[in-house]
Amino acid sequence: EERERAANNFVPAVGNFSVQYNFTSASIAVQILGDDAYLGHPLKKEPPWSKDLTLASVFLGAMIGMLAMGRLGDAIGRVRAMKVTLVFTVLGALIPACAFGGDQSVYAIVCFGRFVLGVGVGGIYPLSAVSSAEGCLAHASRARHIGEAFFFQTLGQLTPYLVAMLLLAVIKPAAPAEWVPELQLRLLFALGAVPAFVVF
Repeated sequence: EERERAANNFVPAVGNFSVQYNFTSASIAVQILGDDAYLGHPLKKEPPWSKDLTLASVFLGAMIGMLAMGRLGDAIGRVRAMKVTLVFTVLGALIPACAFGGDQSVYAIVCFGRFVLGVGVGGIYPLSAVSSAEGCLAHASRARHIGEAFFFQTLGQLTPYLVAMLLLAVIKPAAPAEWVPELQLRLLFALGAVPAFVVF
């Protein structure tokens, strides 16, 4: 029974891990993008219009995702709706990882990618809670079951910092080079797609 309960909670747990990994890793990647400590100048100078929009776009997307994907789950079923949210999550992680061009273009792509990511991870909230609750047959254990799934948000929040520190330690050429922070931020963004691929 315990093994079956853990299996039923796998998708909600990984989904919750994905939520916080992507929220946190995207913020770290944006910090690397505009930081001037390593190169002596920012990799891409942040345009004035993006200062309020870059970090806010993911939360705007998350609000839309919470409202829309919960309703979509009622309309087409929880499993199908979860797949839709995972597609948004993967796209939202990969779009900014592929950002190119000048300062304005890169930040515009990052903002758009973070918005798409927000829709995906926002949709995971209601769907994973319902999925976790439905996966527990014992009514008395339902709250614990949901709590276990949402605990993985803590691990998801911690992991990007460990990944970032590992990238800083491993990718360290003798002379500062632009490809270093560029590779670091692209990996931080792109790795956010991995949890969604695992459960898709």
